[in-house]
Amino acid sequence: MNIEQNKHLANEFYRRFSASDIPGVLATMTDDAAFWIAGKPGRGLAGTLTKDRIGKVFNDMLGQLKHGLKMTVKSTIAEGDKVALEVASCGELRNGRIYDQEYHALMVLRDGKIAAIHEYLETLHANEVWFARFPTAQNKQLLEHAFAETAKGNGRTFLDAMADDVSWTIIGSTPWSKTYRGKQQLVAELLQPLRAQFAGNTTIVANRFIGEDDYVVVEARGQAATKTGRQYRNSYCWVFRFMDGKIIEIMEYADTALIDSVLDAPNFGGKENPR
Repeated sequence: MNIEQNKHLANEFYRRFSASDIPGVLATMTDDAAFWIAGKPGRGLAGTLTKDRIGKVFNDMLGQLKHGLKMTVKSTIAEGDKVALEVASCGELRNGRIYDQEYHALMVLRDGKIAAIHEYLETLHANEVWFARFPTAQNKQLLEHAFAETAKGNGRTFLDAMADDVSWTIIGSTPWSKTYRGKQQLVAELLQPLRAQFAGNTTIVANRFIGEDDYVVVEARGQAATKTGRQYRNSYCWVFRFMDGKIIEIMEYADTALIDSVLDAPNFGGKENPR
């Protein structure tokens, strides 16, 4: 590729990110691409990230933004297999924080793809927006928004508010009572088996939010009907713990006698849910 083609590809990287096209962004990079971010290791995302890791980071960022992140390339200079860019970005997070950043990126290209990126940015602003401890009021606001959606039968926002390594504990000795660790297990062993038993959407209406430090307590009532015609109306008290603006732990208190009498035990290929 010539210099103009290199400059075009470097600009395309940011154009695709600005369009929230993460697969397209990753397609501009080599499989062994390395993305280095300025800053002291251990703080935020500082250090070198693999292509797989940066893909997960980009998707997580978009999940926290209201309308994506607008990226604007202000200038581009190229020489040989290197392209230097000045870039600005702006976006609003779902928690109300504004990310208004300036970057200098140095890209190294190989065989028509980006093999390495060195990104310099205002690390203090990045850490304050993405990684600083979230005030209790913002944690409450996030849950208020999530439960406004569950009241409509939409649980997607609630799931998106959780960290990938979230843990959810249901009290008691019912077949459903255990600690589900990580979103993958939570979806596979709790949410999907529950959804399979219900005839329609479950609505959950919260009536009280109490927060202090990293914790928010929510009282709520749920309404659902099983496919066998039984009514499932449970009352809940959830204790949520937050970290970096995401739910990291959930303790669920509910009517376990109702759970045991109305819901069938979760089943996986003829086996009950492992505890």
